[in-house]
Amino acid sequence: MFRLASTSDAIIAVTAFIPEIDWMSPKVPVVPLLQVYESLSSAFEFPKGGKAELRSGMRDQAYTSAKALVHLRIQRSCAGILDDANSIKPQLLQISQYSSTEDGDLVSTLHLIDTIFRGDRMVPWEEFTLDGRHHCWLSHILRCRAWYTLQMGGGLPTDVCGFIRYSLSRDPPPSDQIIADCLLILDMTIGDLPDFDGDKLFNKDRGFVASPLFSGPN
Repeated sequence: MFRLASTSDAIIAVTAFIPEIDWMSPKVPVVPLLQVYESLSSAFEFPKGGKAELRSGMRDQAYTSAKALVHLRIQRSCAGILDDANSIKPQLLQISQYSSTEDGDLVSTLHLIDTIFRGDRMVPWEEFTLDGRHHCWLSHILRCRAWYTLQMGGGLPTDVCGFIRYSLSRDPPPSDQIIADCLLILDMTIGDLPDFDGDKLFNKDRGFVASPLFSGPN
């Protein structure tokens, strides 16, 4: 698909479709981690010694590519598959430093890319104004991230802790689904981890489903 995508609109269509595919099987011959990263990177300019700057008209490509990159990494991690990401790390710091006071959805996703590829760090959630749909997507993604980290014997990641505080302190509060995700994450830290059910991971809305991602009682 990437070979046929010669315009930004085509790349957006391809990267927006990435979350609909089950990439968890080790039998998947090619995982387009590098191609998705390249589509993200090509949406930015990198002035020498400066922060990344978004190219004119490339916001949607940057956003769908960023979400696809997060999705691939976390989904594959939950399946116990860690793809080699060394080739995409050099410019991640510059990309994650992109800032915009008007686009919390894109900037928060770039910060999340930084923390899942370069190591646990604080994400300044309180600086972002998030669209409700994006906020819900984040809660599902971070629920998976929390499950994987706890499954591997680590503590709750700093970015996940900050997201929970951010979400539960909103006035007015976020959707019931976001609150439920946050409470489930907290429950996982003090109880037995549920089994991960990959069959419940996706729906037709190109994102993480509103129904439980895990089997067993919540």
